[in-house]
Amino acid sequence: MSQSYATENLQKNVRKYIFEHFEEQAIAPVLEQIMQRFGLDRESAFNVLVELQSARHIALLPGTQRES
Repeated sequence: MSQSYATENLQKNVRKYIFEHFEEQAIAPVLEQIMQRFGLDRESAFNVLVELQSARHIALLPGTQRES
């Protein structure tokens, strides 16, 4: 499996998790929940969120590591 495929797959899974969590809880998950769910460190989890924001799938709250 190539690195870019693994990264793309992780992004898709995180995006799906965020949307499902939002649908069930009416609030987006916090970074620590994403870290725990996917076994990521803080930097890796935040980088996935930044990539999702760059692709316009989510919006991060300015000045935080949280989604809006």
